[in-house]
Amino acid sequence: MHLPAGCRRGGFVGTSVDIGERFIDAVLSSRDADAAALVEIWPIELWYSLPPYQLRTLLDRLSPEAHHLSPTVSLLSRALAPDDATFRMPRRRGPVPANHHRRASIFEAARRRVAGDPVGAFELLSSLRENVAGASRTGIGPTDPALAFVLMQTAESALLAGRLRDALALFEELAAAPRTGDMEFFARRAHLRAALIHQHYGNTCVARSHLQQSAEVPRTTSWVESRLDGDQRLVEIMVASEDLNEAFSALLTLTYSDLGELWPFAVIALHAWGSITGRRDAARSRMEAMANAGFGRDGTGLIGSTLPLMLALDSLLNGDLPRAQAEIRDVQEDHWIATVVRALIDIGSGAPRRALDSLEAAADATAGLLQADRQRYLVSALAHYLSGDSGRASATIALLPVSARRCSPYEISVLDTLAPGVLGVVADLVPELLPEGFSFDRAGVLEKPTLTRPELEVLTRLARGMTRPDIARDLFRSINTVKTHQRSLYRKLGASSAAEAVALATESGYLWHLPQPSPLRP
Repeated sequence: MHLPAGCRRGGFVGTSVDIGERFIDAVLSSRDADAAALVEIWPIELWYSLPPYQLRTLLDRLSPEAHHLSPTVSLLSRALAPDDATFRMPRRRGPVPANHHRRASIFEAARRRVAGDPVGAFELLSSLRENVAGASRTGIGPTDPALAFVLMQTAESALLAGRLRDALALFEELAAAPRTGDMEFFARRAHLRAALIHQHYGNTCVARSHLQQSAEVPRTTSWVESRLDGDQRLVEIMVASEDLNEAFSALLTLTYSDLGELWPFAVIALHAWGSITGRRDAARSRMEAMANAGFGRDGTGLIGSTLPLMLALDSLLNGDLPRAQAEIRDVQEDHWIATVVRALIDIGSGAPRRALDSLEAAADATAGLLQADRQRYLVSALAHYLSGDSGRASATIALLPVSARRCSPYEISVLDTLAPGVLGVVADLVPELLPEGFSFDRAGVLEKPTLTRPELEVLTRLARGMTRPDIARDLFRSINTVKTHQRSLYRKLGASSAAEAVALATESGYLWHLPQPSPLRP
């Protein structure tokens, strides 16, 4: 292949910006062979020197001959068109370069992640990890952009797939690796993602350290820097904010474009801070708006599961178990966040053994993640406690490592809502887990009688003053069916009249957040 002047391997010492400018000049001058040579030799530098929309526009201007001269032209074009079902790779004439299949896998993984399939991207990249040096155009070298690109793509895919432990290890490796000067943004990106994982599931002190290190990374001229500025603001809100009310309000004001690819972690923070500050209704409203806007639709990993998981957890905390079961029904993911929410719903559904089995199976996923590991122990203790085995609950709490013996406000809020009694076990055994002066003198959602969806439907209508015939007409049920649900409702609440049932239900919290329509049928 003809190489443009100054671009032969070993003779080019410019930055990725120089390569981008040379590529623009070659395309606009109709020197397709020169443009194809630049793509073939410097694909990573081009990827980061020109914004995606500009790079794709320029690639679209190249002739079919350029695709034949450089198979990487087709790979980049496909990677930059994640939603274009009509795109077809041009057929090759002659032999395919030795590194073509590796490059094809790498850029296909990037396309899958951008298209909302990080699980597929991670599986594809994981198969290349042992031969990652083969993705390099020059061989093994710690400053080779191709190696850093593969590592970053694998880490990003692991993060959004919910493989938090794998992602953290990869980001920390990427942050520590030496880089060329115009690729410093790899380190900034890695520090920001590591900070995010540590803030939610690891060590909050380490999260702050990563955030500080991200601010110290020298800036480059890549278009990526502006996107990282948005990520930096989001991570600063989640990590550096000490006033949770203020941080919660700041999250609510962020636009969808502000959230970028990290939006699943903003959703998790919304629910956590809404629970701590008593503003869960506002958090739920925002999450429902995001779901209605199509966030996560048909996605995999955290992209496809975070919203239904957080909405299901919120419904459980509101005492609406049927709705929680409906919201989590279609979640098939097996990452840690799905495991812990499913376990809580299993406990509420009277299946503590299933919850304990899934939590035990997740031990490898939480190892090394301080907060996630503590959550696993706490939810296991909750399962034992609500099964009537306080001894096993105490023994589980006693297994907590010393470094994990301090509950986060979010963990306290969730347990206090579900079963304050388990916090009494915690206080007796490991008092340092709870803040000084903490009290737990009321029944939680899971310590109260479990009302079925039909019973809740009857209850909410009794609270509105409706008569039994009115309720039957409203629910399209027979009067006898309504009467059966009403009797069961009275028995569970210990009531003898509609007025008493409403009063007891209000006191117990069943009517604090009225259940909304659900796809569940009786």
